[in-house]
Formats: sequence, C-alpha cells, structure tokens
Amino acid sequence: MATFPALKPNARTFIPGQKANSHIGTFDGDELSVLHTNASTKYTLRLTFTGMTNDEHFALVNHYINHDRFVPFDIPATITAGSNIQIPAGYLWTYVSSPQTDYSPGLVVTTVEIEATPQQAIAPGALGPVLECNSSQSASGGQGTDVRTINVGYGLGKVKFTWSAFNIADRFVLSGALNYDTGFVTGENQIIDLVKINESNLVTVTVYAPTTSTQWNYTVGCTRRFIY
Repeated sequence: MATFPALKPNARTFIPGQKANSHIGTFDGDELSVLHTNASTKYTLRLTFTGMTNDEHFALVNHYINHDRFVPFDIPATITAGSNIQIPAGYLWTYVSSPQTDYSPGLVVTTVEIEATPQQAIAPGALGPVLECNSSQSASGGQGTDVRTINVGYGLGKVKFTWSAFNIADRFVLSGALNYDTGFVTGENQIIDLVKINESNLVTVTVYAPTTSTQWNYTVGCTRRFIY
C-alpha cells in the first residue's frame, strides 16, 4: 500500500461522505428515511495539480497504474495541508477514475479524483479456506474473478511468485502481506521475487480472467526470511 505522492495540489474540492440510507414511501404519501449504518462512505476529494515537473507527473501516474481502482492507499499531509478536510480514522483512499492531464503549451495540468471508505478487517478464511504456500493453484476455462487466500508464513522476507497465463491474457493481483499487480499478461512460468510489505502470514490472490476458454495457474512460495 504505497502512500499517494507527497504533492501539494493547487486546488481541492472536498465532498463529505454520506451514510447509507433508503427512502421508503408509505400508503398515505409520506416518505421515511431508514438509516442502515452510522459509518459514512464515499468521502470524495478532487485534486488539481498545475505546473507539475516530469518527475512529479510520472510519480502520480505510476501510483495510479500500481493501484488502479482496487488497491487502497493513504495520503500524505501535503494533500490536505492548509485546509480543514478531515476523514474518520481507519479510512483509506481509492481512485474514482484515472488521472486526467491537459498538456497546454508550457503548462501541464493534472486532475485526479479519489474517495475514502472505511476498511473492514477480513477474518482469516472469510474468503474461503486458507491455502498453503508452495501449492499450485489453477483454473481451466475459468472465466471470471477468482479469489484465494494463501498462508505464506509470518515475518519479513522474500516470497517467490510464479504464474502462467498462456496465450489468453489474465491479471494477477496480490494484496495483504504482498502488494503486486501483473496487469493483464500472457506467458508461462514467469517467476518474480517479491518482498513482503508487512509481517502478516496471509496473501490474497485475485485473478481477473474476463475471456472465455482462458487457462491460468500460479504458485505463491513460502516466506524466505531475511537474516540480520
């Protein structure tokens, strides 16, 4: 979960969150509002950056590429500095859409929209049984989205991730103790050494396979702990 780049926006638009509710009509014509939760969602922040350097623009676009609309992240103090913008503790941000850049002569203006929602802890096994590391996971003809949880062992270290998508593109996204996104890829027996971002033992692997007749497999290795 890499923090949003430490940039200072030239303009900000903040929309406070709303509590989930339903409007129910009655027989006498009245309308009731039913509150479903005390937690507000979809705190929205629109940011405008004017006159960015090439490095700053690259950092912002690269952050979006690595997170897309799926991986939540935190924002640094520079984003809200000088404002009274506040969101509840325990909320993280996701992109609403991709950054939009206007390349005017001699001036680069980039706008981005993000929203904050509460992050709920997922109990081990809530997404299905926890599988063991170094065990091959696969699907043939499995069009759709597949989510599995792997126990890679506690502690910091490296984990070997091996994937095959063959000749129909699929996407592998790792979250939890590992943070990695292949994007949509093809190929066989591709091996990547990943460094754990925390000491947790659980890695969630989400495979996006939108095409019929697709085949894929992957193996998440066990943690090879650092020796200090």
